[in-house]
Amino acid sequence: MKKTEYLRKWRKGAYRANMKLVITLYLICSFVAIVMFMGVPIGNLALGILAGLYIGRRCLHTEYGKDVFNRFAHNTSLFAAFVTGIVSFPVGMLALFAGEEYIIESIAESVGLGYSRGIGFAFIIVLCGILVLIQFWLTRISAILAYRGWSKKAQLADT
Repeated sequence: MKKTEYLRKWRKGAYRANMKLVITLYLICSFVAIVMFMGVPIGNLALGILAGLYIGRRCLHTEYGKDVFNRFAHNTSLFAAFVTGIVSFPVGMLALFAGEEYIIESIAESVGLGYSRGIGFAFIIVLCGILVLIQFWLTRISAILAYRGWSKKAQLADT
């Protein structure tokens, strides 16, 4: 078997993987990313981008239509945003109640607010909400780019 045939077969299998397996792998990688980046959600943002790229390429290689792609991309973006919100909120609460509140205090003072635990809690909620929105759109845009941007066939179908 030639190397290119093997890669084609592997690629076809990777894009037809069971979604339960893919979701489990994503959740494991999300946990590892939180640990590796010591609570900073940069790793989760990168994972969301990879999830968008994967779902866009999956829809492209399995030749799903635009309606199916839009549904998959939307659901994947919601899932990635939900996971990012779920893992970032406890990290923020840990920072607030475990002696790292000087960071939140400096943020509050930089925008002209006095600091209290209530304001710190509000900051955590607002920042987690912003992070969820960023994750949603990063995942969605990467899925669109993977589906439309790298395929002449998909670009011709759009025109």
